[in-house]
Amino acid sequence: RFADQRVVLDRFIVELPNSPLLPKVHTDIVIALDHLRQLDQSVKHLEEFAKLCAPGSAWSKGFAKTEDESKKVTGECLTSLNDTSLRLAKKWLKAWKKLPSDVTHAEASEKAFEIYLRTQGTGEEYYQSRFSYAELLFSRQKYRRASEEYAALSRSGAGGQIGHDAGYGALISLEKAVGEKWSNEDEKGFHQLAVDYVTKNPKGQYRLDIEYKMALLAYEKERYDEAAPLFLRLGRDFAREEKGLKAQDLYLDILNIKKDFRGIRNYAQELMKLNTEPVREAKMRRLYEQAYFLEVQGLEEKNQLKEALAGY
Repeated sequence: RFADQRVVLDRFIVELPNSPLLPKVHTDIVIALDHLRQLDQSVKHLEEFAKLCAPGSAWSKGFAKTEDESKKVTGECLTSLNDTSLRLAKKWLKAWKKLPSDVTHAEASEKAFEIYLRTQGTGEEYYQSRFSYAELLFSRQKYRRASEEYAALSRSGAGGQIGHDAGYGALISLEKAVGEKWSNEDEKGFHQLAVDYVTKNPKGQYRLDIEYKMALLAYEKERYDEAAPLFLRLGRDFAREEKGLKAQDLYLDILNIKKDFRGIRNYAQELMKLNTEPVREAKMRRLYEQAYFLEVQGLEEKNQLKEALAGY
């Protein structure tokens, strides 16, 4: 008889606005509305519950005799609010995963998580809840907000797998939010998130992908002095992986743009030793020879004939 229960409890709030029992009353109303499948009303009442628990609320001042007593009842109220909002957030998230086409549960879960996370916390349950909230935002294609939540979790002290996944999630979400057009501000944000990830996870499984993207962004905006050292290191550290090979090619391209033929010759010679796969080695050998010839030709054009003769 949840509808009847709600009538009684609504009346209780009107008649006894300063009762110390109000946190329990609000909890029961929110749960009753959930049972009645009135999710929007349940969320709305969670917001009313949050106002009740706000520091210095009229309710806490209504019966608390001292400031310390007011803080105590407010803290107890917040604990009750957070327990209720987290329980419903998880329940509604589970319901949405069973039926993704019905977004009602997803919207309610998102708002309940938001209310719960307004109170800063620590510990495994808090970290897992924040991660679930970020995952929900990502699943609903709210990528920029998801990136912010992942980043906040990564920086909050969460360690282990969840800290690692949050750091990576922040980067992937930002990539999806931006698409193809990177503003200077977004690129700066990505760079900071990437540095955070690599610092915390020097052997993280996504280090290559992240640093490669960081270098590629600099390369595409023609900041070659910034991109070159990254490509050089990635090409050496991941010499036989796909993105490691791409990093090598892009480093060679930067040297070519700068007309640094000696640099190309030396690097191609190094790559022949790093990767002995026949096709790759043959390609590097051709580059080596071409760069060597262009370097010597340049000496001749500068009338440095003795050096050019020795080079030929």
